[in-house]
Amino acid sequence: MNGSELAVPGHTTLRILVTLLYLLVGGFSIRWLLPNLSPFSKRGAGILLAAQALVMILALNFRSSWTWAGWLWDLNMERNVAATLASAQLAMIGGVALSAAWLRRDLSAGRRFFMVAIGLIFLYFAVDEYFAFHENRGYNWKTVYTALGLVVASAAALLALRSNRRERRWFACLLAGLAIMAFGAIVFDIIQYSPLCVEWGFSFYGWCRIYALEEALEFLGAWLILIAMLGFFSGSTSKTRRKLQCALCALPALWILALIHYPAALMLDAALAAQPAAVTFENSGPNHDILLHGYKIDKTPESISVQLYFYARNKAYFGQGSSLHLVDQATGQSIASNDDHWDSFLAPRLGLGFRYDYRQWLALDIEPEAPANRALWLVLTLWKEGEGDYVKQRIVSSDHFTLSDTQVILTELVIPAESPIPPGTAAVARFENGFSLDAVDLPARAQAGQSLRLPFAWRANVDSSEDFTQLLHFVSEESGAQWGYDQQPLGARLPTRLWYGGLYDSETWDIPIPADLAPGAYTVYTGLYRSSDQARASVSGADGMPIADARVPLGTIVIN
Repeated sequence: MNGSELAVPGHTTLRILVTLLYLLVGGFSIRWLLPNLSPFSKRGAGILLAAQALVMILALNFRSSWTWAGWLWDLNMERNVAATLASAQLAMIGGVALSAAWLRRDLSAGRRFFMVAIGLIFLYFAVDEYFAFHENRGYNWKTVYTALGLVVASAAALLALRSNRRERRWFACLLAGLAIMAFGAIVFDIIQYSPLCVEWGFSFYGWCRIYALEEALEFLGAWLILIAMLGFFSGSTSKTRRKLQCALCALPALWILALIHYPAALMLDAALAAQPAAVTFENSGPNHDILLHGYKIDKTPESISVQLYFYARNKAYFGQGSSLHLVDQATGQSIASNDDHWDSFLAPRLGLGFRYDYRQWLALDIEPEAPANRALWLVLTLWKEGEGDYVKQRIVSSDHFTLSDTQVILTELVIPAESPIPPGTAAVARFENGFSLDAVDLPARAQAGQSLRLPFAWRANVDSSEDFTQLLHFVSEESGAQWGYDQQPLGARLPTRLWYGGLYDSETWDIPIPADLAPGAYTVYTGLYRSSDQARASVSGADGMPIADARVPLGTIVIN
């Protein structure tokens, strides 16, 4: 991308929309809301509005660049100028709300509780805005945040009905701010994944750039909520208010220092990474090692997206890059890969140590012909470009398994196959771990010294996380002598720890029959046992009755 994007019609439309928003909301607030605030509150609100406008102007001019300035002002990134201002503003809301709850002795218990709740909620939002914790939660955070917003709005509306005219103004301002923030999020969700993004000219090089409008709405919505809190704060006649005003003036600066302070950030980053890691890669120069301290993996049927979090003691990592490979565990072959240079220097960490925090994104496209139902490793490699060569960086230490001294395994996964169960299929046996043996075709005869081909069809009704081995016992009907052969049900290509609910697959075993196996009739049994402790999985037959000794009889075969 380059600066030519700034001339496209969609970008001009965004600038106009954002300008109109600020003129509309700012003009209304200056005319009808700010005159009702104390001088301190007016100045604070005015400074924050001016700071917002400046950030939006710079963001709309640098948004198309992948350079340092592009990241610094990108409205869609965390821990840069825009995110820091948004976080400081939300923290200001929390601080003013808690101060008002403390100062306003005339507040009822219900109103005081409401103000304390608002303060704590927005202090958490302030931290989340900077570190984006919500992106790494397992729950649907948008639904949770929407429900929380509805609760706050409902409580504000009920309290407004019981308030005097002056206080009702601030509750209305609070509700308007919440509505604008919610509207921004809703518009963004509707447009960014719809044809409207292209039709309205907001799509640049395949990316929907409507988030500038969303951020403007969220900025202004939060600003209106701050005005509401300042209105409640201004209603206090306490002598302590002047001292608290000085503390609130220092709050944004103290908040920003707390965000970038190294020891605190280190603890917060541990929560930020969905999966902690401690993998150190060797780099050139003393104390220049790179530490992978966390990663987050998002998987869809079409792609795998990975966020990588690094610490480094040097910011001059020009030519530094990362590679991701999907490696078939059984064959060792790479079925998909992506290589990319580092382009996101995020922020320094200050305090007891000094490190730079890098966050990198890599995505692997899963082709439709990619092999399904195979155990895959997601493998990370770091490299550095120099003099036309790409040198892989050696792993100094790792808390993850490695394939070599330059390749670390982040996780293992499987691409599910669409395998509908054939109609009329009835389970031969059902195991307590959620697996079902659906079919087996036992031949009538076999020859000693040759291979016996024996197909098995398996079904998984639940996701699994344990390794099981399938046993196969041949018991002589004449002497009772037993011979056995064990292996994984679907072979090495898909261990049972990666089986998923809805799996239906089959495997044909090639069983070498010993040449010295005594001829005669043999009863064949099968079953499963846990690989870790050899304990057999309880099993029931087709009739639902438990099978003794956890061995399923398959029939009789004659060995010649």
